[in-house]
Amino acid sequence: MALALSRPTLNRILFVEPDPDLFKTGREALGTMTGVTVEACKSNDEALRAISRSAPDLILLDFGATGAESLAFLRRLRKMPIYARIPVVFTVDREDTDALSLANDPAAIATIRKPYEPVRLNTVLRALWAFHHT
Repeated sequence: MALALSRPTLNRILFVEPDPDLFKTGREALGTMTGVTVEACKSNDEALRAISRSAPDLILLDFGATGAESLAFLRRLRKMPIYARIPVVFTVDREDTDALSLANDPAAIATIRKPYEPVRLNTVLRALWAFHHT
């Protein structure tokens, strides 16, 4: 008899987006994910406070205007053993090719382009989660 291995369930996403319009769109899109709780933050500092209260399963982190800050945030997170293994997905403006090349940091599991398409965002995040845990 083969032993089936179970993969962790994606229960909680921390969404970090400073742009008010993208914040609203992303939060609404993520809110349609069945069985997933979303905590939305508008800054990296706010995200650190949220993580210290309750660690998320996955972080969706803006890399736009705050690219250097986002890399610093991610590296800081990776130095904390309790949070080091939380998968992080960067979000980058579709037209920002400079940010896109910088966002391909090995500490992040993937990069998603903005603006968000709700169904596609949900599908991509679930696929990344499954791939990350195979």
